[in-house]
Amino acid sequence: MICKKISFSGHALRRMFEREISETEIRTAIETGLIIMECVICKNGTTKKGKVTVTLERKGSIIAIKEVPADVCQNCGEYYLSEEMTKEVLKRANDAVKKGVEFEVIKMTKVA
Repeated sequence: MICKKISFSGHALRRMFEREISETEIRTAIETGLIIMECVICKNGTTKKGKVTVTLERKGSIIAIKEVPADVCQNCGEYYLSEEMTKEVLKRANDAVKKGVEFEVIKMTKVA
Protein backbone atom coordinates (compact mmCIF):
# COMPACT_ATOMS: atom_id res chain seq x y z
CA MET A 1 0.00 0.00 0.00
CA ILE A 2 1.51 3.32 -1.07
CA CYS A 3 0.43 6.37 0.95
CA LYS A 4 0.56 9.73 -0.81
CA LYS A 5 -0.44 11.74 2.24
CA ILE A 6 -0.52 10.93 5.94
CA SER A 7 -2.12 13.16 8.58
CA PHE A 8 -0.90 12.86 12.18
CA SER A 9 -3.15 13.67 15.14
CA GLY A 10 -1.78 15.59 18.11
CA HIS A 11 -1.82 12.37 20.13
CA ALA A 12 0.13 10.51 17.43
CA LEU A 13 2.67 13.32 17.24
CA ARG A 14 3.20 13.27 21.04
CA ARG A 15 3.58 9.47 21.11
CA MET A 16 6.00 9.53 18.16
CA PHE A 17 8.12 12.09 19.98
CA GLU A 18 8.04 10.14 23.28
CA ARG A 19 8.99 6.90 21.54
CA GLU A 20 11.49 8.48 19.13
CA ILE A 21 9.63 7.19 16.07
CA SER A 22 10.14 9.15 12.85
CA GLU A 23 7.59 9.94 10.17
CA THR A 24 9.59 7.68 7.84
CA GLU A 25 9.23 4.76 10.26
CA ILE A 26 5.46 5.39 10.44
CA ARG A 27 5.19 5.52 6.63
CA THR A 28 7.17 2.26 6.35
CA ALA A 29 4.96 0.64 8.99
CA ILE A 30 1.81 1.63 7.11
CA GLU A 31 3.14 0.58 3.71
CA THR A 32 4.52 -2.77 4.86
CA GLY A 33 2.01 -3.65 7.57
CA LEU A 34 4.75 -3.51 10.24
CA ILE A 35 3.39 -3.31 13.77
CA ILE A 36 5.13 -0.85 16.09
CA MET A 37 4.49 -2.36 19.48
CA GLU A 38 4.87 -0.76 22.89
CA CYS A 39 6.71 -2.91 25.42
CA VAL A 40 4.35 -4.35 28.04
CA ILE A 41 7.23 -4.79 30.50
CA CYS A 42 8.80 -1.31 30.73
CA LYS A 43 5.87 0.58 29.14
CA ASN A 44 8.39 3.05 27.68
CA GLY A 45 10.03 1.31 24.76
CA THR A 46 8.94 0.29 21.32
CA THR A 47 10.00 -2.86 19.56
CA LYS A 48 12.10 -3.36 16.46
CA LYS A 49 13.00 -6.49 14.54
CA GLY A 50 16.15 -8.12 15.80
CA LYS A 51 17.67 -11.38 17.00
CA VAL A 52 18.01 -12.64 20.56
CA THR A 53 19.40 -15.53 22.53
CA VAL A 54 16.65 -17.45 24.32
CA THR A 55 17.77 -19.33 27.43
CA LEU A 56 15.45 -21.94 28.92
CA GLU A 57 15.93 -24.22 31.92
CA ARG A 58 14.07 -27.36 33.02
CA LYS A 59 14.90 -30.54 34.93
CA GLY A 60 18.60 -29.71 35.18
CA SER A 61 18.91 -28.87 31.48
CA ILE A 62 19.89 -25.42 30.25
CA ILE A 63 19.23 -24.69 26.59
CA ALA A 64 20.47 -21.52 24.87
CA ILE A 65 19.08 -20.85 21.41
CA LYS A 66 21.00 -18.14 19.54
CA GLU A 67 19.95 -15.79 16.72
CA VAL A 68 16.21 -16.17 17.29
CA PRO A 69 14.22 -13.61 15.24
CA ALA A 70 12.17 -11.42 17.60
CA ASP A 71 10.68 -8.01 18.19
CA VAL A 72 13.02 -6.44 20.74
CA CYS A 73 12.24 -3.50 23.05
CA GLN A 74 14.68 -0.70 22.32
CA ASN A 75 14.44 0.49 25.94
CA CYS A 76 14.68 -2.58 28.20
CA GLY A 77 15.64 -5.41 25.82
CA GLU A 78 12.57 -7.58 26.48
CA TYR A 79 11.77 -9.66 23.41
CA TYR A 80 8.60 -10.95 21.81
CA LEU A 81 8.48 -14.04 19.59
CA SER A 82 5.92 -14.79 16.92
CA GLU A 83 3.66 -17.78 17.46
CA GLU A 84 5.59 -19.73 14.81
CA MET A 85 8.97 -18.91 16.37
CA THR A 86 7.71 -19.72 19.88
CA LYS A 87 6.58 -23.13 18.64
CA GLU A 88 9.97 -23.78 17.02
CA VAL A 89 11.97 -22.65 20.08
CA LEU A 90 9.90 -24.85 22.40
CA LYS A 91 10.25 -27.83 20.04
CA ARG A 92 14.04 -27.51 19.94
CA ALA A 93 14.25 -27.02 23.71
CA ASN A 94 11.98 -30.00 24.40
CA ASP A 95 14.06 -32.16 22.04
CA ALA A 96 17.22 -31.20 23.94
CA VAL A 97 15.63 -32.07 27.31
CA LYS A 98 14.48 -35.44 25.92
CA LYS A 99 18.09 -36.16 24.90
CA GLY A 100 19.10 -35.58 28.52
CA VAL A 101 21.53 -32.73 27.87
CA GLU A 102 22.79 -30.64 30.75
CA PHE A 103 23.74 -27.66 28.61
CA GLU A 104 23.19 -27.14 24.91
CA VAL A 105 23.69 -24.17 22.60
CA ILE A 106 21.63 -24.20 19.42
CA LYS A 107 21.92 -21.74 16.56
CA MET A 108 18.51 -20.97 15.09
CA THR A 109 18.36 -21.63 11.39
CA LYS A 110 15.51 -20.87 9.02
CA VAL A 111 12.27 -22.48 10.07
CA ALA A 112 10.86 -24.75 7.34
